[in-house]
Amino acid sequence: MSSLCSIQFVQKRWKVVSTFAIVAMTWLATVLPVQAQGADEEIVRIWPTNNTTILVGQRFDLRVESLIPAQSAPKLESITINGNNFTGTFRQRINEHLQLPGGSIEVGLPPEGSNLFGQTLRNWSLPKPGRYEIVATLNIDRRQVSARNTYRVQPFQQRGQLNKVIFFVGDGMGTPLRTGARIMKYGVKDGQPGGYLNMEQMPVSGLVSTHSLN
Repeated sequence: MSSLCSIQFVQKRWKVVSTFAIVAMTWLATVLPVQAQGADEEIVRIWPTNNTTILVGQRFDLRVESLIPAQSAPKLESITINGNNFTGTFRQRINEHLQLPGGSIEVGLPPEGSNLFGQTLRNWSLPKPGRYEIVATLNIDRRQVSARNTYRVQPFQQRGQLNKVIFFVGDGMGTPLRTGARIMKYGVKDGQPGGYLNMEQMPVSGLVSTHSLN
């Protein structure tokens, strides 16, 4: 009797597993083609990353690159900023960089024969505050593939005779690490720190959380 019950139990479990497998396969067959259609967004990339906040007049590097080797060398089709054509200016500045000694390194050209695209416009800036949308389109194997980034440009107003900003980046200096360093150096008495680190006494400080792009 127990053997018969065991067989019936296994048969019921097998039906459940089979039904789940059929549903899963149907879902994959539906979803994977949709993901493949959206894969173009992962072929071309613009630096800085999307949603970066930049100050007015701040110098930064604008780079457009492809991520997957093509059958032939990709070519820049167009770059627009808020719908305005920026392609000619970008190409002109890149050509100027290439004329300088070590220009190919400065521009960040990919290795010859790699069938990748990569060009960096150095020391570029945005003159006015606001929202900027940059769209870069490459011709990859006779197909136009685009990337789209949005940047927030904020105004920066000097105070008094300020002409220099000293910016300390304490890599690995989060709250627990600084607390440990303070305790080791100054100790604790009556529930209060015996002293504070120099970095803790700076007039302005902040914390930032970083994550990988993928």
